[in-house]
Amino acid sequence: MRVLVLEKDPNTTWLITRILKDYDLIPLSSVKDAEIILENERVDLVISGISLNDGSIWDLKDYFEKIPFIAISTNPAIDRIDDLLSANVSDYIKKPITKDKLLGTIQRVIEKKKESEGDIVILE
Repeated sequence: MRVLVLEKDPNTTWLITRILKDYDLIPLSSVKDAEIILENERVDLVISGISLNDGSIWDLKDYFEKIPFIAISTNPAIDRIDDLLSANVSDYIKKPITKDKLLGTIQRVIEKKKESEGDIVILE
C-alpha cells in the first residue's frame, strides 16, 4: 500500500514511518508537494496533520472523496474534526499516536473503502 504521510512535525513523521515501515511511504510536509504527488502518482491512503508548513489539510479537500484520508489532530475540537468528517475525510487520530491506534484506524478505513467499492469484506 502506498501511503502519503503529510505532517509538519518531524517527530510525528518519524513515529508514523517507524510504525508503517513495511508500507511504501511518501513523507512530505507541504500542501504544494502533496498536490504534485496526488495529481501525478498513485496513492492509496493519506495520513495528514491538520496544519501543514504551507497551508492545511483543507487545501486538499478536492481529494477527500478520491483517496482515503486520515487526519491527525492534537485537539479535535479546535481542529474541526466534525467538519472534516462531513467533508469526507475517512477518519481521524487524536495525538498521541500509538501503533495500535494507527494500525486500527488504517484497517477501519481500508474496510470502509472496500465496502463502498462493493468488495466483500470477511472479518476473521
